[in-house]
Amino acid sequence: EKYPTRGKVIDRSDAELTTPTLPSPLKGEGLGGGELKLNIGENVGVFVGQKFNVPGHDIILEILSIQKDTSSAKVVQGTGKPPEGARCEAIKKK
Repeated sequence: EKYPTRGKVIDRSDAELTTPTLPSPLKGEGLGGGELKLNIGENVGVFVGQKFNVPGHDIILEILSIQKDTSSAKVVQGTGKPPEGARCEAIKKK
């Protein structure tokens, strides 16, 4: 693969609804919680467990589920949530 898979955050409403205001032992301290929807899915090779960097936001997302042309992800590293329209890029395994 020459270039990493890239996409955008297209919906963060679930993240808004489920984000704890205080650190939660279940979600990890400082994590955004909730789910985000990305505009990429099975059609471009996205897979469950794949991780994506959100450039400019110091956030790492992990794919929870995939559909044909969208996927759901959660914040696994960093604080806050990326805004709608934020670009994300697959992290290449070394």
